[in-house]
Amino acid sequence: MAHKVFGLIGKGITTCFGEDVSITIGQANPKTIRAEIYQNPAEAFDDGGSAGLLTTETFAYAQPDDVVGVSDGDQLTYDSVSYIIREPQESDAGLVEMKLEKS
Repeated sequence: MAHKVFGLIGKGITTCFGEDVSITIGQANPKTIRAEIYQNPAEAFDDGGSAGLLTTETFAYAQPDDVVGVSDGDQLTYDSVSYIIREPQESDAGLVEMKLEKS
């Protein structure tokens, strides 16, 4: 478990920089929570003959109390785009990190 100071940092991150998102955990009704949405930028590559871009990954970070019971396959909607939650786990900042896959 992360040190309690990281929980305070995480709370500040979601409060100040978070966005309102809709999350559906299991069969429960959707609810609105604050979550920080982060997209890893695409990276260019050149393997000596072919060049391209790696795909962008999207993550959501939320307060543990807001996502109790979240699991692989639950739904999150942000900016009118629906995502499937993958690999939810506690982050080093005391938040729950959820990889998002467009549904």
